[in-house]
Amino acid sequence: GVQLCFVVSRAQVETFLNIFPSFPKERVIFLETGINQLVFHEIEGCTVENTLSEFSTVPYEGSKYFPVKIDGSKFDNVVLIVAKLAKQKRIPALLYAAQKYEKLLPNTATLIVGTGPTEAQKELQ
Repeated sequence: GVQLCFVVSRAQVETFLNIFPSFPKERVIFLETGINQLVFHEIEGCTVENTLSEFSTVPYEGSKYFPVKIDGSKFDNVVLIVAKLAKQKRIPALLYAAQKYEKLLPNTATLIVGTGPTEAQKELQ
């Protein structure tokens, strides 16, 4: 039988227990996968322009590309993923979507921040 149930919201705990009332509540594990709003919150005076302008692109080691300073004045919106560059993160799906939403919102930057095997970095460059 099922030993544990993992859920990603507190509401799912109650929903699961309503569906399976005999399942022990202490075996329903809430995974806090959301955003810690004590860490990630708006900072007065912080803008997309001044934040992005502090950074450059970071090509993988051995790449034919060189770092390029980001011109934050070109962007009004940011889509950001911070993740390991691994297949299960489906970063190519994000890039596919970016081709579409960046046409609708042309001043949108898509940023990928993460590390991973060189092969994954080459594939995403």
